[in-house]
Amino acid sequence: MPEFEFKCSECGAICTFNKREDADICPKCGSTRLVRIFSAPHIVKSRPEAGGKTLCCGRDSRPEGCTPGGCCRG
Repeated sequence: MPEFEFKCSECGAICTFNKREDADICPKCGSTRLVRIFSAPHIVKSRPEAGGKTLCCGRDSRPEGCTPGGCCRG
């Protein structure tokens, strides 16, 4: 389900809503002055159940010397 982020012009709070229509009042201060902000989309590169590769480097197994969270180059 998509998420929509808005910033309150009164208190500066950033709020996330599941529906754009729900973004009429700031849940922090009650202001109606919300401005839509655009954030990076949530992208899923592959799913193991779909037969895709599971590691960041596109391999089925981690190369020797590759640390979790690091870049796989080997």
